[in-house]
Amino acid sequence: MSEYLRNDLAALTARKTVEGHAAWPSLAIADDAIAAAIARYLARTTDDPCRLLVTLELADAPELAAAAACAQRVDGAERAIEQRYFPAAAAVLARFKLAPASTDLVLQRLREKLFLVADGLPGIDKYVGGGRLVSFVRVVVVREAISLLRVEGRGPELTDDGVIEILAPHTSPELQTINADLRERFRSAFERAVAELQPRQRNCLRLHVLDEVTLDELAAMYAVHRATIARWLEAARDTLQTTTRDLLRRELDLGDPDIDSILRVMQSEVDLSFDRILGGHTP
Repeated sequence: MSEYLRNDLAALTARKTVEGHAAWPSLAIADDAIAAAIARYLARTTDDPCRLLVTLELADAPELAAAAACAQRVDGAERAIEQRYFPAAAAVLARFKLAPASTDLVLQRLREKLFLVADGLPGIDKYVGGGRLVSFVRVVVVREAISLLRVEGRGPELTDDGVIEILAPHTSPELQTINADLRERFRSAFERAVAELQPRQRNCLRLHVLDEVTLDELAAMYAVHRATIARWLEAARDTLQTTTRDLLRRELDLGDPDIDSILRVMQSEVDLSFDRILGGHTP
């Protein structure tokens, strides 16, 4: 790494650290803990030095600081994270009409997913940095709630539409309209994009996204270097995004700003589509 890039990366890390502190003023997070969380995020998202600055520029500083606080075991960190991110879980669970004990169980499983320490780090460390922690929380509680309903044998099985309806944000009538009108087109475009992936790309995505197999574990499975796995995953994600975007643009005859808005609105559906489309594939 050049001295120029190293200096720029240090300056950007310092700025993200300041932003992280500002997001959690009540938590005494050490600067080096945030820097370590940033380094871990960069290591798992890119192995290309030329992309480090762009990757970090787009990283979500509050999420990285939250992971740092949990890794450092800062007093009050878990409680503060719950206060910020768990309302999304509560809103989702309210629509399932679970018994209070079942609701508590789902939230406890979410806590374990985020805060349980494995290999020296809390689970949240794997999920932060992309600015999608709220979406991740919603997806986890939906999966756990559906699992409980199936075990209990209560009520009808939720269809894909039912799950998406629960996951979809409900902040405005305009957003509701977008979800209703474009859900099927987005799903169709995403399914076609997945179909165009190479089998190896689909398998790696399924294992990494759904089964939470780490880069090192995937590297051992395929007998390649960890950096190679990272490149495969990045290429697969880029293909999915580009293909989905192109299909929607051609079908809807919209410009990039409108397409970007649609993709942001429908982001929560991507995780469910991975579940449904990739779940049946085996390596």
